[in-house]
Amino acid sequence: IGTVSVGAVSSSPMDIRDALNQKAEAQGASSYRIIEARTGDHWHATAELYK
Repeated sequence: IGTVSVGAVSSSPMDIRDALNQKAEAQGASSYRIIEARTGDHWHATAELYK
């Protein structure tokens, strides 16, 4: 049904997961699959949403 992305400075992987969960639920998704994740100066992840 779409994608969502999150990014944060000095976050843990669990913080990113929680943020993805919140965004997925807000979009009405029943599940999601992380299609991109990277670290560096900050964390970034993109997930594909499913109904």
